[in-house]
Amino acid sequence: MAVRRPKFKYQIGDPTTWLDSHICTLECGAMGLDIISGGRIDVWGGNLVPYCGRSTALIVQRGTNLSNVAQAWKHWGKTLENRTGYTWANVLSDIRAGYWVILQGDYDQFSLSVRCQDSFLGDHAILVGPESTSNEEYLSADPLCRDFKYIPADQLRNYSQKLARRIYTNAGRRWYGQLFYARIKPAVVSAHYKATVTNQTQLWNETTDQWVYKLTVGTVLIVRPKQFTKNGVACYAVSGPKPYHTGEYYVPVKNVKLGAPV
Repeated sequence: MAVRRPKFKYQIGDPTTWLDSHICTLECGAMGLDIISGGRIDVWGGNLVPYCGRSTALIVQRGTNLSNVAQAWKHWGKTLENRTGYTWANVLSDIRAGYWVILQGDYDQFSLSVRCQDSFLGDHAILVGPESTSNEEYLSADPLCRDFKYIPADQLRNYSQKLARRIYTNAGRRWYGQLFYARIKPAVVSAHYKATVTNQTQLWNETTDQWVYKLTVGTVLIVRPKQFTKNGVACYAVSGPKPYHTGEYYVPVKNVKLGAPV
């Protein structure tokens, strides 16, 4: 299914802080604020630092955790639903129910093709969304990357379980599969989104059953992100601007990039 993606926040080079190499969890929290506010809160992980309840020295020493994100969110009047103690089955259930999740884990469980820092193998946090491929790869925002990517479910499971198992064991406690994650319900926003043409495209005309127009790269349409199959192609229903009338024109999903709600 198609989902509204938050504005991606790249951890290294965060313009608001020099702590960028230590705040992967806060960068995920920043993207989470975008999600829960429907795009109305646009901040970086560094903007969460003053409100997270952890000193600079401790952040450098130990990074940040989900409780720090929850504390920082209060500054913006938002509540983070911390699900620490739940299992991988709960993570999958929440994602499939439409939640985004901040998932903490051990980066060495991701393959080289998934990792965005080959030499980094430590504890990390990523944001995983309710969009998947037929191969059960889930849309993810890894703050060490520069854009979204899909990560196989088995790697996400191993990544989250290895960290949790180690922490429970080191604390002298039995581990029953509990993980460290928080879930975020997307805000209810407009059903219509801007969609920018990324590849020259035609539109499917529902009335005449044929491809029409030739829209150039950069053209902005208004679409409803629910997907329909038209002439064998996955498409979004176009709802504007004129002359692309609601219920008549459809644009191939592969030829546009979804933007902000309108």
